[in-house]
Amino acid sequence: MIILLAYFPSLYPDELLYSAIARYHITTGNNAQKQTIYDLFGNSVVCATVDLPSHLGILSKNLNNLYSVDFFIQNHTLFPYYIPFLKKIEVERIKRYMIEGSPWGMVHSVLGIPASKVKQPDCLKFCELCIHDDVSNYHEAYWHRSHQVPGVVVCPKHREILFKTKVQYSTRSKKFEFITLTEVLNDKNEKMSINPSWMDHLVSVAKQSAVLLSLENSFINDHTILLQHLNRRGFITVGGRIRFNQLIESFCQFYGNEFLKFMQCEVNRNYSETWLHKLFRGTDTISHPLRHLLAIRFLECDFNKKTLSSGHKPFGEGPWPCLNKAAAHYGELIIQQCKVTRSSKSGLPVGEFSCDCGFVYSRSGPDNTYKDQFTIGRIKHFGHVWKGKLTELNTLNLSLRARASMLGVDPGTVKRQSNLLMIHLEKQHRRDISLQKNIRWERFVISLKRSKASQVPIRKLNPKDYMWLYRNDKERLFRTMDKYKIKSNIRSQNIDWKQRDETFLNEVERAVVEIKASVKPQKITVAKVARTVGGNVPIVLEKNLSKLPKTNVFLKKHVESTEQFQIRKLVWAYEELRATEYFVQGWKLLRTAGLKNPLLKKVEEKFEELVLK
Repeated sequence: MIILLAYFPSLYPDELLYSAIARYHITTGNNAQKQTIYDLFGNSVVCATVDLPSHLGILSKNLNNLYSVDFFIQNHTLFPYYIPFLKKIEVERIKRYMIEGSPWGMVHSVLGIPASKVKQPDCLKFCELCIHDDVSNYHEAYWHRSHQVPGVVVCPKHREILFKTKVQYSTRSKKFEFITLTEVLNDKNEKMSINPSWMDHLVSVAKQSAVLLSLENSFINDHTILLQHLNRRGFITVGGRIRFNQLIESFCQFYGNEFLKFMQCEVNRNYSETWLHKLFRGTDTISHPLRHLLAIRFLECDFNKKTLSSGHKPFGEGPWPCLNKAAAHYGELIIQQCKVTRSSKSGLPVGEFSCDCGFVYSRSGPDNTYKDQFTIGRIKHFGHVWKGKLTELNTLNLSLRARASMLGVDPGTVKRQSNLLMIHLEKQHRRDISLQKNIRWERFVISLKRSKASQVPIRKLNPKDYMWLYRNDKERLFRTMDKYKIKSNIRSQNIDWKQRDETFLNEVERAVVEIKASVKPQKITVAKVARTVGGNVPIVLEKNLSKLPKTNVFLKKHVESTEQFQIRKLVWAYEELRATEYFVQGWKLLRTAGLKNPLLKKVEEKFEELVLK
């Protein structure tokens, strides 16, 4: 009898089915793990398996086919990692065991895992940055299957070294236990220890393993293409025999014996039947996928969906770092494409790297170490970000060497680029002036015609263009006005200064009252009063106060000195604080008033008077 389940958690991208079952156990609140197994599989003897679980047909039926068997196998187990290099009959056999169930360990035995020298990981692993992303996107952490692949010690997404946990990969000792990642995050988990010089190799293994996991029911016959690459590298004789001694020597030099030992793929030069012999001879012996990946990287092949491509990548896998020292993202791996050409002189590959910040640099290859990717051979374009930083540094009181150091170039380059930048700015300024002049002349000529027709003075009809042309093209301005027989000093009527004085006085009085009524004190100055009134008052007050006697007297009486304004601010601040506090502290009074020591004499006296109240 099949009991359909009402709930099963959503499966996250790259999540192990083991992880989802562990989350189900926590969510349902089952006291015993065997109860969870019984709920999902209909019996309590199904074992917890991290990589290649079985009885998936029953699980799919109990979930009312919410997830198909193929979906479980393809997206949430390590099945896709192992099958590309197997024969179809072996793949079908393994898949049948995973769907229908099999004796414990049978799936692994068919794959030759127990007999292989490449052992399964000791424990489950995780990436700190993946946890951050998962919690942000899904509100919980989970076990990623790409982190649990044999030989993977680096996150393929973030290139971060993985952390080891106490959760065992093999469930032999705890056959019925499912543990979530969240349960072990507070433990003292240690980051895996590796040699930094291995980083390029480890990143490649992690990325290519992730590619295997993404393949759908694909079979990769890599033997023919591997032989082609062996021939290209000179490892095959004219008679078609593989030069194994030379091959093994080059292979060990490429990876290093310590790295190969760490990956459990060391090659004994004294043996005539190493795993490399079996792999390249194409025997029926199953070779671990990790060993295929190491051979593929050594021969500079790459996966391209269902086949192997022979693309040579002398600068490794992207992304590559932006080496623009003026950019905030300096050193970050953000460049996605590398244009590879070949030097006509040396024959070496040359890579050109272009960043969105405009910085373009190149260098000769191939890259042999991780540090090589942080080397610049030649800067081809500096870009807008670098030039903007140069402009900023040129305004500061810095030596030429200091600026060069901050920009990552030599002093001569700073000097040369500064001169080029100055020439460019001057040309741009001239172009801008020329364009602006043409626009203003078009508007001004239209205004001249209107002025002549309406008898309105040109300085009133278009004062902005008139003044700009007066400053920048005076001779042409006067010639044009003569042509239209218009004088610049035409006045429609005499000004009644007495009447204007009365009008401005009322406006100025109103403006002073408005300024004093501001929530926060503002200093009363002639300019402030003029701005408050608006209109033409600023020009008149500045140039004709002598013709406005009443307005002039009023302003002299009410315009504040710095001392008077600071005293008014102190009184305002005191009243503000007393509204909420019984005792006014001196420091708080100064802060509210926006004043700092030392104070002017009368201001200090007023300050002491208010504090002692």
